[in-house]
Amino acid sequence: MLASADSMSPLNAVPQVHIQAEVPQVPPHWTVRQLGRLGRLFKGNGGTKADEVAEGIPCIRYGDIYTQYDFLARATRSCVDQERASEYTRIRHGDILFAASGETLEEIGKSVANLIEGDACCGGDLIVFRPSVDADARFLGYATDCQAARSQKSRMGRGMTVMHIYGDQLKRLWIALPPRDEQRTIADFLDRETERIDTLVAKKQRLIELLQENRTALINHAVTRGLNPDAPMKDSGIEWFGRIPNDWAVLPLKRVASVRYGLGQPPAELAEGVPIVRATDVSRGVISKEGMLRVDPNDVPKTRDAFLATGEIIVVRSGAYTGDSAIVPEHLAGCVAGYDMVVRVRAADASFIGWHLLAVDVRVAQWEPLMLRAAQPHLNAEELASTLICCPPEYEQRRIAAHIARETDRLTELCQREKELTSLLLEYRSALITAAVTGQIDVREYAKEAN
Repeated sequence: MLASADSMSPLNAVPQVHIQAEVPQVPPHWTVRQLGRLGRLFKGNGGTKADEVAEGIPCIRYGDIYTQYDFLARATRSCVDQERASEYTRIRHGDILFAASGETLEEIGKSVANLIEGDACCGGDLIVFRPSVDADARFLGYATDCQAARSQKSRMGRGMTVMHIYGDQLKRLWIALPPRDEQRTIADFLDRETERIDTLVAKKQRLIELLQENRTALINHAVTRGLNPDAPMKDSGIEWFGRIPNDWAVLPLKRVASVRYGLGQPPAELAEGVPIVRATDVSRGVISKEGMLRVDPNDVPKTRDAFLATGEIIVVRSGAYTGDSAIVPEHLAGCVAGYDMVVRVRAADASFIGWHLLAVDVRVAQWEPLMLRAAQPHLNAEELASTLICCPPEYEQRRIAAHIARETDRLTELCQREKELTSLLLEYRSALITAAVTGQIDVREYAKEAN
């Protein structure tokens, strides 16, 4: 007897058919065929996104394969009008659409089964597979983009900066086929199980969002209200700060710190040398060492104060991450500041200032109006130095910074655990689909339970 869907165990003690290395061993009553023997493949043609209209003929586009669908397409986000649709490739229910290009070999040839009832069309840069055999469309959707199929497609991809795949290559894609009624049973099982897993993943992702929102609120409240809910309050005189404790002051950052620019254009990258901190290395108060570039310290001009010290704060100067910041930890002292800005705190607790620069009241109320003045978001040193901050007595700054560090560490740990559980769910989902469409688990018991 085959392994059950619950156990996810591989086939071991049953007779099996040994087939091509690209596909696992399958049950003896299954067949294994190349895609080219199950139908024909042809190139899709279509216009651009400029053709999209609110109502008309449903259209599946190349980009939607990567962003909108997962194995099956039951509806579309876009349409084209009847006249423009005549220039697009018409697709039928049960057609499989493959993306003909991609950024990496791992994602090349991503595919989706068209389950749209009635007229539909597809855009360009797609390869259409039209089955000539009686097969369940949903099963083919799962089978042509499961991990076993993706592994085959990745070896078919060609290219340097952009990867391409062609119909002549996809003809050689091996697919395991059970009898028609078993295909339907497997598809029913996967519809149910993937929906269940997706619901769990959505809940996990929402919990992660709530934890991140809680972290943001915690930081903002602590640096603008303090830790004592009973402290006497006064009007700060600043709309976005509102009321603050009586013994606090509102000051521009330049009263307690200096701001300088980093190195700017970095010297040549090396395999060894001193790490250089770039905008992409900074996120939510953390500097990531993964993927850091390195430079020769002798190539750093002596006239630039570009080497970072423990406790300094690096602030992203331009681009999508403008305004993001992080305190330089001890193990990164001596690194080089790249194009970004560096805050050196003189008359306050550096950790408190570091947390304060992550507060919503700083970013949304003060920086965003400046960052959005041009197509490319950016801040300059003078604007950063003029940022208003709430300043409690220094002993209280230290207490607040320590409290934030403890609580954010706790929230970060919870968030990381949920992310790991989400990854495990997605890995299980992928493994389950591959196991089901290659006969490594027997889902026929599910049909009996469903009936």
